[in-house]
Amino acid sequence: MSRTIIDNVSTLTTPQDMMQAIDDNFEELYNNVIDFNPASYGAVGDGTTDDTTAITNCITAAETAGGRVVLDKIYKLTDKVNIPPGISVIGASRDTAGFVVDEDDFNLSADGVLNLQVSTKYGPRIEDIQISVDRDTTETVRANLTDVPPAIYAVACPRFFLKNIRINRASVGIDATGNSGGAHITDCEIGAYDYGLKIDGALDFMYIDNIEFWPFGLAMTDSVDIYKDGTTIGLDCRDCDGIAIGKLTTFWNQTNIHGGFGTADSILCDGKYSRVLISGGTNLNIGSLYSTSDADDDYVAWVTGVNTNVCIGSLWITNNVNIDTTYPGQLIIDSATCELVISNIHATIVGVNTRLLSATAGTVCMSNVYLTAPVDSTLQSSMIYSSGALLNITNLKAVDMGTGSGTLIECTTDIEHQLSNIIAKGWTIDLAANHLKPQLSNILSGTATDGNRVIGNRKLYEFNITLDESGNGSVSTNFPVHDQVRSMTAVADTGTYWFAPPPQFITIGSGVIVFNTNDTNYAGYVLTIRVEMELT
Repeated sequence: MSRTIIDNVSTLTTPQDMMQAIDDNFEELYNNVIDFNPASYGAVGDGTTDDTTAITNCITAAETAGGRVVLDKIYKLTDKVNIPPGISVIGASRDTAGFVVDEDDFNLSADGVLNLQVSTKYGPRIEDIQISVDRDTTETVRANLTDVPPAIYAVACPRFFLKNIRINRASVGIDATGNSGGAHITDCEIGAYDYGLKIDGALDFMYIDNIEFWPFGLAMTDSVDIYKDGTTIGLDCRDCDGIAIGKLTTFWNQTNIHGGFGTADSILCDGKYSRVLISGGTNLNIGSLYSTSDADDDYVAWVTGVNTNVCIGSLWITNNVNIDTTYPGQLIIDSATCELVISNIHATIVGVNTRLLSATAGTVCMSNVYLTAPVDSTLQSSMIYSSGALLNITNLKAVDMGTGSGTLIECTTDIEHQLSNIIAKGWTIDLAANHLKPQLSNILSGTATDGNRVIGNRKLYEFNITLDESGNGSVSTNFPVHDQVRSMTAVADTGTYWFAPPPQFITIGSGVIVFNTNDTNYAGYVLTIRVEMELT
């Protein structure tokens, strides 16, 4: 379908004139979508002339005619512009088309720069534009920033569409609080000091894909220090009745998900304070989570609040500095009804105080873990710590500590922990001596656990010896190291009954087990010996 631009529509100053023009051009309008350009309404588009009235008139004309607004320049606004339901605002490119506001002359009491009006069916559609805020970028104190209204105000506006939009230097990028369910926000770059995208109370799925929260318009300015001070929020999603996230990328800002349920294909957290806080009974499935940080008071993911359940399919962590005591671990879970399930973990931990996991309550399941930490160093904090959470950890490989040492897993409560298939040379696993409930199997670590409980990579060997006429016999073994035997049992079969021979008759040597009684009464007995060995 072809698209036309009505020339000289600036002469149509009233709705009656527009309706007459529609009547006069009915056939053309029936077969074509009409594009309205702000220039026809007197807009200059030089980024400094106030084009608010011209833009408003252009949008009104497009709404009346059922057309769309097409932008090809940067237009300055000094007050909000209402975008009616069903209207499309399309830019030629987000590099060259859109809107700019100045913190010194914009109406700071406005709801937003672009005000997406409430619809009972479909909200507006905005594509391929930028919205920029001109402000003092030499400011380095957050409290001194001017609070500019949100770049896009979409409060209680369901089923709006935003695509390929860049927001520069905003206070709030997109305010989609209230019931804005059914909205689609895709391919957007958002730079905002306080919040990139706010969602609260949506009663339908919110669809978010390929969104980057980054200091757009700030990166090379003094004000970037404000952006990365640890209080900037990229996505703040609360009580959403379904969130569907494709790819989400954050840089120097936090992601909050509180309440509701949904999925995220991938969340990439790059740089300090790019972390994820999940709380308020959220049920969330994350396909992959990637995190790097160089802040000494940072974490990767925090699961908290009543009935908050999180599943992560794969996790990559690299922290580049020692973490102080501000946060107890890179992963944190602290509520009795929380659940955290993670598989396919690659963690590079820096610093002798940094913990991979701090779990004071709840349930944690971890599988397929590869862990690196400072070798040849004495670590001061246990890598995985539970003071009340139930741990189920399997298939974990930790780096060989070399001449150093560290506690891999520390559990301070006697509950039904399950630890299995762990290779961690040079590490210890710390369980109290009186703990009876934890279950451990196939663990290769450098030393025994704390107290009298001995664990390790246990293997069970069974041998049969037929005793000669002197009541003696021997059998060759394939023990790797004979002095690592932890327990042994022996039974003798007389042919009519079984009995346990005295253990002093048995000698385990290198490559051989010898049973010598020098008692002919034992002649012909078949001796079965079972040996349990720990391999380190």
